[in-house]
Amino acid sequence: MTTFVVDASGNIINAVVLEDGAAWSPPDGCSIATGEYAVGGTLIGGVYTAPPASVVPIDAHPVVAVTPRQARLALLAAGLLDQVDAAVDAAGGATKITWEYATEIRRDDPMISTVGAALSLTSDQIDALFTAAGAL
Repeated sequence: MTTFVVDASGNIINAVVLEDGAAWSPPDGCSIATGEYAVGGTLIGGVYTAPPASVVPIDAHPVVAVTPRQARLALLAAGLLDQVDAAVDAAGGATKITWEYATEIRRDDPMISTVGAALSLTSDQIDALFTAAGAL
């Protein structure tokens, strides 16, 4: 189930994929919502407003690189850090070396596709994680 993180102003700032029955708490000052929403929209008093149409092409990734710290904090907030660490360990080789020693985590790195596929994350979900990481 996709759960959306909503800040105190009603802005939808992130999307988190939770397995049924999974326990997760949003970051301080945020709440969660489920439904047909989009990151960048607002949810105020139960009224959803879609985000404005983007001028960025659909297949472009606005946040192309984040620091390892930003990546790990975003994954921690999304409840995915342990799963990513396990997927990286399972992949081994270049994936593990990149995850452990890179000075930046790039959206277009093949490691992202490998780990994303291992966690069954969609491209949009990965983009949302990069967007959240870029804001940290």
